[in-house]
Amino acid sequence: FERSGCRSQLNGHIPCACVYLPKVV
Repeated sequence: FERSGCRSQLNGHIPCACVYLPKVV
């Protein structure tokens, strides 16, 4: 998730979208 930058968007919180589609984001 970190490589896609999903964590950075929510300050450490991983949104459902990133959990299911980490490469899409």
